[in-house]
Amino acid sequence: MKKIVFFDLDGTISDSGEGIINGLTYAQNKLKLRELSLEEKRSCIGPPFAPTLSRIWNVSFEEAEHIIDVYREYYNVTGIYENYLYPGIEDLLKYITENGIEARICSAKPLKMVKIVLEHFKIDKYFTSLTGAQMHGKYPGKSVLIGQILDQTGAKAIMIGDRKDDIEGGKNNNIPTIGVLWGYGSREELTEAGADYIVTDTEEIKEIIKNIL
Repeated sequence: MKKIVFFDLDGTISDSGEGIINGLTYAQNKLKLRELSLEEKRSCIGPPFAPTLSRIWNVSFEEAEHIIDVYREYYNVTGIYENYLYPGIEDLLKYITENGIEARICSAKPLKMVKIVLEHFKIDKYFTSLTGAQMHGKYPGKSVLIGQILDQTGAKAIMIGDRKDDIEGGKNNNIPTIGVLWGYGSREELTEAGADYIVTDTEEIKEIIKNIL
């Protein structure tokens, strides 16, 4: 049976916070929006972007999409590279692929940007497929994206991420979930979402994979 490890990207594979926060500040200043606190900006890292910005700034979905267009003026040029690979990630990816398991990205980030990030860190070679949002258009959510792949492959799988939508994406498809504490979600958020495992380093993930996949 095929085995798959699904990874979230932002806050799980890499720390993209600096670039995202700087991009939000750029859009906020250019559009003269309410100044967000650092905590509010950090809460935008990981979940689907347009609904989050719509809620944070109390604007319509269409207005949130315009904010994202302005945000990308900064992020797509500079912010995407203000990004750092978490310790142990490449070694974990090597372990997964060397054991005949597929690594796949399942991200709310636009697919084009996912590819740039993975290529920037030279870890794209470890992934058999990438799923993400389109630059414009509705994002179906991780539950749908994971479900489509499982329906196509019949694989045994787990989901790894740092926010509740990652955990919910796995739980809604009846696969085990691992919440990581080095990202942007708290232990409380991951616990409330129903994470089967909560870890503080990549060595713990290796042990879980060895035991359940």
